[in-house]
Amino acid sequence: MKTFEEERQIGIDFMKELYGMNLEGAQRKFGKNDRYFREWAEEIKEKFQGLDIVWGCTKIVFILDSMENWVIKVPFILQRGMFFVDHCEKEFSIFLKAKEECVDIFFAEVVKVEKEFEFELDFYLQKRAKCEEKKFLSIFSEYAGSNCAREEYDNESDYYDELEIIEMEMEDCEKVEAIFGQEDELFAFLNENGINDFHEGNFGVVDGCSVIIDYSGY
Repeated sequence: MKTFEEERQIGIDFMKELYGMNLEGAQRKFGKNDRYFREWAEEIKEKFQGLDIVWGCTKIVFILDSMENWVIKVPFILQRGMFFVDHCEKEFSIFLKAKEECVDIFFAEVVKVEKEFEFELDFYLQKRAKCEEKKFLSIFSEYAGSNCAREEYDNESDYYDELEIIEMEMEDCEKVEAIFGQEDELFAFLNENGINDFHEGNFGVVDGCSVIIDYSGY
């Protein structure tokens, strides 16, 4: 098994090449020219063997087969009013706060790689998690079922229709409770730091434990 320093160096070497392939341009194009970004991502995947790329509204995640324990995260360069927002930096800051408040066990660890090689932006390593979306959807369904008694409905069709509505309308706090149980300190931390937008893709499993893997809020 590779050490953290070995995987960090793999990440640095990968990012060196990536910046030479106009990563910054792709970061800035997202949201303005999504077709450009998608074509760029496909080009990158063709160049690097053993690479997968996924993204959401705020970040790009590079998943390298050569990195067993970590993934690389970089932010999209998004403008909010007069300011540019780096959601990876925000996520890193939240993890440091979580450690201070002893709730970091609920979050996938994030490490910041400083501007050592004159990259315009820092990049980040996050603990590699298994993204078991079916598992978390099942957990949400069980939680919804605990709040919907079968005997209150005349037939199964009405019961399952209501169950589906409950699942669709689950609040963020209910999804978190479904996975972690009643954790008051965690709930308080999420509220204080504006962490929201929870769905099955924002949770993962690290070392057999469920964790939140996307927690910068949006």
